[in-house]
Amino acid sequence: RQLAELSGKMQKQFLSTMSHEIRTPLNGVIGMAHLLLSENPAPHQLENLHSLRFASEHLLSVVNDVLDYNKITDNGLTFEQIDYNLLHLVREVGRAQAVAAQQKGIRLEFYIDAAVPERVSGDPARLTQVLHNLLGNAVKFTEKGSVELQVRLEETGAGHFAIRFAVQDTGIGIAAEALENVFDEFRQAHAGISRQFGGTGLGLAISKKLLELQGSEIFVRSKPGEGSTFSFTLAFRKPARVKAASSCPPEGKADFSELNILVAEDNPLNWVVLRKYLQLWGVEADHAGNGAIALKKAAAKRYDLVFMDLQMPVLDGYAATRSLREELLFEGAIYAITANAFVNEEQDLETLGFTGSVVKPFDRPELCARMTEVLQAKKSL
Repeated sequence: RQLAELSGKMQKQFLSTMSHEIRTPLNGVIGMAHLLLSENPAPHQLENLHSLRFASEHLLSVVNDVLDYNKITDNGLTFEQIDYNLLHLVREVGRAQAVAAQQKGIRLEFYIDAAVPERVSGDPARLTQVLHNLLGNAVKFTEKGSVELQVRLEETGAGHFAIRFAVQDTGIGIAAEALENVFDEFRQAHAGISRQFGGTGLGLAISKKLLELQGSEIFVRSKPGEGSTFSFTLAFRKPARVKAASSCPPEGKADFSELNILVAEDNPLNWVVLRKYLQLWGVEADHAGNGAIALKKAAAKRYDLVFMDLQMPVLDGYAATRSLREELLFEGAIYAITANAFVNEEQDLETLGFTGSVVKPFDRPELCARMTEVLQAKKSL
């Protein structure tokens, strides 16, 4: 028994280590693809870049499935509670699946109820993961017709929202006898599915667990030859700070050259991606390869904003942020850089001294919105 437990522990450690080692450079590849797409590529390059982005994001989702399955079975998952733009998240999920839908000649449609709030508070990465799994499955098993994501406001209270998400497709459908097993790990509707369509068989199982851990439940309706509908209702808190609908200036108008910015990031590729984004906005940021160097730089120069990676050698982002706040009395903004927020980070970053977080792969509108807030705060002083 002890040998079996040791073997299981070693297997989990191996999966976790390998997943992290694969994901680190993969985030850099995805970031570069995003950056190239934002630089007005030639029309003949667009299809290649979109394919690169889709393939790398698909690989990332597979890696995340393996890592999260490992964490779920080990009771190692926690959830963030941060304010974010829900409508932007839905658009980005749709954009990521659009390439596969176009390649198959099927329509990818969205219906978002006008009453759905733009900003909510919750765990954006976990919602992204669930929607990617459901939309990805729907596109995979639909050969003609359409896939639609519906988002509706179900309930609103003094401090919360309840929002219903439904993914409906005109795909192959699921037989009644297979429905009861559709959320089991490593299970497909029938044995030939994995060979024909691919996949780990983990996506639906993980999605179900992620929703259950957040107090939700997923439902499925399906008929062979007609299609399937997967739906769930998720509760969100109302955001602590109500923000303008779009705090980021129009494309080409953003100028953050007034900001002094420090980036603490040990991965060279992630630093290059972020540096290039900042240069587009007139910023030549300083760089620190670990938290100890970041403290030295912050002691010697006044910064308005620090982007702080959480996992770094010598001194990690948590300890560096604590020292910035308590020892250097740093009053500027500190945004945690999280590994696509799938890593098991602390639930409430603000109580640890962070202003908020940005996720890898870096998202240009999100970065712009964060920096706009800092610039507006600086100008108001």
